[in-house]
Amino acid sequence: LLILSIISVTASIAVKIDSAVVVLVCTQQEVRKHIYHFPIEKCSNFTDCASCITNRGKLCGWCSLESKCSRRSKCANNNYLLRWVQLQLQCISVELVLDSASGSDAYIFPADAKQIIFNIENLPPLFHQEIYECRFGSYGSSNLTQISNNSYACDLTNMTLQGTVQQSYSIGFQLLYVNLSQNFGLIETKLTLFDCTSLQSCSLCVQHSSCVWCSTNHQCTYTKSKCSNRFRIKVPKDCPQLFPNPLSTLGYPVHSGMVSSSRTLNLTVRNLVNYNLSNITYECQLSVESNTVKLRAVVLDATSLMCLITSPFELLTPNRTKVIGTVRVLWTNGIDEFPIDQPEGSVPIVIYDCLKIGLQGCSACFAQEDILQCSYCTTTNTCVYGIVASSMCRHSNSLSYCGLPNVTSISPLSGPVKGGTALTITGQNLGFFPKENVSILIGGQLCPIVSDKIIPGVQLVCVIPPSMDREPTSVAITLEISFQLSVGNYMYKEPVISKIFPNRGPSAGGTNILIFGSNLDIGNIENTTVSIDGHVCIRIEIQSSSILCTTTSTDKSYVTAGIQLTIDGNNFLGPSSVLYTYVKPIFKSLFDKSNFNDGSIISRGGVTIFINGDNMNAAIQPQLSLKVDNMTYITNCSVVTHMRLLCVAPVFKGVVAGTAFKYSLIFDNEELTDLQNVQTLVAVVNPVFDKNITIEYNENSGEFIQLQGRNLNNVLKTDISITIASQYCSSMSVTDTMVVCKPPQFSPNGQSTAPILVHIGSGEGILAEEIGTIRYNSNFITILMSSLASITLTVIVVVIVLIVVYLLCHYKKKSKKLKCRHIREMEQFELQKEVLNQQVENVLSQMHLNYMKLSKMKN
Repeated sequence: LLILSIISVTASIAVKIDSAVVVLVCTQQEVRKHIYHFPIEKCSNFTDCASCITNRGKLCGWCSLESKCSRRSKCANNNYLLRWVQLQLQCISVELVLDSASGSDAYIFPADAKQIIFNIENLPPLFHQEIYECRFGSYGSSNLTQISNNSYACDLTNMTLQGTVQQSYSIGFQLLYVNLSQNFGLIETKLTLFDCTSLQSCSLCVQHSSCVWCSTNHQCTYTKSKCSNRFRIKVPKDCPQLFPNPLSTLGYPVHSGMVSSSRTLNLTVRNLVNYNLSNITYECQLSVESNTVKLRAVVLDATSLMCLITSPFELLTPNRTKVIGTVRVLWTNGIDEFPIDQPEGSVPIVIYDCLKIGLQGCSACFAQEDILQCSYCTTTNTCVYGIVASSMCRHSNSLSYCGLPNVTSISPLSGPVKGGTALTITGQNLGFFPKENVSILIGGQLCPIVSDKIIPGVQLVCVIPPSMDREPTSVAITLEISFQLSVGNYMYKEPVISKIFPNRGPSAGGTNILIFGSNLDIGNIENTTVSIDGHVCIRIEIQSSSILCTTTSTDKSYVTAGIQLTIDGNNFLGPSSVLYTYVKPIFKSLFDKSNFNDGSIISRGGVTIFINGDNMNAAIQPQLSLKVDNMTYITNCSVVTHMRLLCVAPVFKGVVAGTAFKYSLIFDNEELTDLQNVQTLVAVVNPVFDKNITIEYNENSGEFIQLQGRNLNNVLKTDISITIASQYCSSMSVTDTMVVCKPPQFSPNGQSTAPILVHIGSGEGILAEEIGTIRYNSNFITILMSSLASITLTVIVVVIVLIVVYLLCHYKKKSKKLKCRHIREMEQFELQKEVLNQQVENVLSQMHLNYMKLSKMKN
């Protein structure tokens, strides 16, 4: 506190400027300015209680319920207990009450927890209509309630937290002070919640010190749970576990009775707790892909379990003889089933059927691994399960002669000269590979065996070596087991590309191209590709003389490249004359501004649409896609020039004026998504013609007729046509309210009246509508008046010519030099006069003929 005593001062003014106070002192004689520097406390610089009190000076303190550092006068209710503090021991401190056995900073959150408990010191007492609120992010909030002196709890009963916690889960937590007008955050932190019950296996459960595995109910629970110590597991090595054997096998039960249909499968287990209880049973579950079967199991001791097979089951599809499946061990209490842990992953098992193996031949049975228990019986020519000690049946571990190989197919029979083709030979008795040496020779050269594609005794696969002659030739295929046997011929060939159609397409791809040539189907068809400029075609269909495939996209706007054919890793280039060009269509505008107000289309559709741009001829079949609401209309377009497409819009359903369309171009089934200058396309009202009209028309008058209407300029002129019966009304002109055209001079249907039909649209979208009739009038007066009009016009022309000639002659008489020319011109005038007289006679003759014609019609 600073006290200033000023004597004989008439007035004084104090002004705060930054951290100084300027005092102006005024006396009767003069004004004197004194500047005194008084430090002002900046409490708001500190954002937490500890820093506020540590650096507070004498004027600052912590306003506990408003979470701010301020001067006492700036803190509401500052005179009440713990609302405004200046000692660090008075700061609010919050401590989460942890599970005493957790040994970590994670709060153990049981699935049925009702509250979270905190120890909070120095929490100010509240007045009426003030509360402390616990807020858990978006999961909800509840009031903080006091349990004892410094013990408080947040209620979780109505929270959405339960069911959301899976193992470790972090949520935001806030402790708020709330009054009638506002709220302040006192504490903001994150809580890590952990739910032991979310862990479904013993091995995972016991990795967390706060959790234990209760084997009686197969559940992970908390260290303070009610699970009996006898059944509580705390370390991984005590968990019930299933371990894989080096290779477990299971042969199918047979149905012939030659061997017992009861078989066992022994598995290695550990810590099978409760196996000696009467209500606990075990079973084995075998799985092959999506198929499963359960077998009864017998526990021999805590480390050994035996699966019993007492009846036939089916896990193999009809075309499969051997698969690798998996096995699990389950235990049940009569109500629920629970799997025991598999710490080393899935336990594989070979499931096989000797009988099916034998269907592929004798050597297929003998060629199986020794671990599979199959025997071949010559009396029945069958492969059976079990080691049968008999002169008629031999186990597969003793090689036996099965007869000559029987080759049923060889594929492919031709391939590239450079080799690399996988040759597949199928049949029966194709050796005992891998138990004995089996080899294939191609033209005397060794064809390396591909062991992982071998089906013992049934299928051999090798990779064709390059031709020794390095040119097309035919060579023998020889199978060598304990002897050599020629089984067919193989052709080395070279593919030839001769032409391609089409030879251009859009850069977006999607063009179906057809490549012509010879020997295009050699080698492994699945290893044949076509590429253009490094872009591989898709959906390939191959024949000997042609390949059909679809181009893929390129990021280049324009590129011309050759065709590369790849067969079994060998590249073949087409000739330099066979090229394909990628071009990028460039969209510029919809419709033609010189003919039509672009950006609109009648709501009915069915009219012509022009698309302008560059490279519009890039696709064999360009299309226009129009989208409105949930409907998509696609219409084919035709190429007018490389700069223009002509499309006919489909007939729309339920579209009204004002509806906006989205549109795009589709070139060879690929939608162009990078259109530039895209305009808005809006539906406008349909054109309408006046109906029920009757037009009087004089035959052979050459007159035009007028048809009234509205909104006629909303379509192109070419999308409107008028027909009288079956003939077109020609020389048509169109305004927004009228169509003027010249009908046929005589009735097309031979009757006095003919229908007037209006056609609006193009292609399949044309709408034909009859709007009225035209009545043809035929009489003598009309013909006579027409003839007189022709005579009058001829006479007028003659008079005008005579006047012009007279004036010209009069002028030329003044010049003697032009006398001869005048004479010649007069002669020409006489000649023209005779011609005009002849024309008048012709007109009169025509009038006479028309009169005779009219007379006959009246008769």
